[in-house]
Amino acid sequence: MPVNSLDVDADQYLTTAIEALSQGDDWQTALSQLPIPVYTTDASGAVTYWNQACVDFAGREPQLGQDRWCVTWELYTTTGERLPHDSCPMAEAIQHLFSVNKVHAIDVVDRFCPDLSVETARYDGKTVPFADGAFDAATLNNVVHHVPVGERVSLLREIRRVVNGPLYIKDHVTTGVLDDLRLATLDAIGNIPFGGMVKARYLSAAEWRSLGAESGWRIGATAVPRAYRSGAYAVLFPNRLETTMRFDPA
Repeated sequence: MPVNSLDVDADQYLTTAIEALSQGDDWQTALSQLPIPVYTTDASGAVTYWNQACVDFAGREPQLGQDRWCVTWELYTTTGERLPHDSCPMAEAIQHLFSVNKVHAIDVVDRFCPDLSVETARYDGKTVPFADGAFDAATLNNVVHHVPVGERVSLLREIRRVVNGPLYIKDHVTTGVLDDLRLATLDAIGNIPFGGMVKARYLSAAEWRSLGAESGWRIGATAVPRAYRSGAYAVLFPNRLETTMRFDPA
């Protein structure tokens, strides 16, 4: 993220980018509005998203499915030597700081992106299709509030069976009927356009704790909500509606 030559608050934009990525539904819209280059890759380095500032900075349109690790055409060191893309800072950060052996994605319906570079599987609503202790960690991103109330404990218990470590959950937290209406509106805005699920039942802070306790987990940490939305949008949909938690094995 080249910001040294730009008259911007780097910390502010970095915080905005991280918050956008953690929210799930509308992160691309948030990143597209940033005046600094921001792009994302998957675990193998394949570039999966870039904003217009990336195009302006690199002088080219990245090629989905072809570009890896960086959006630029070529890279050079400060001494003028050519730098391979798989040795660039982005590549080193992902390979050494976030290295993983395998990543799997599961869903109840097969609506995975055709160019998804990770392995996928279907969940039949009863059994997560993996062996006991198959993974070191798992994540649920804006999923639990769409799961029928009576099936939530069994889902989290199944995840507990196949995961030896933490479960990271990005979801919502409600304080009552007004928040439920706000969240239902956000789900409609984010999900209807691509046929996503809208039916939901949102959880309060107490219900999150109870769900963890009943399914073999405990909430080990909760991230402090940041200013993801601003202005009138933040008044209508307060940032406190968003929550990110780490569930540790109980």
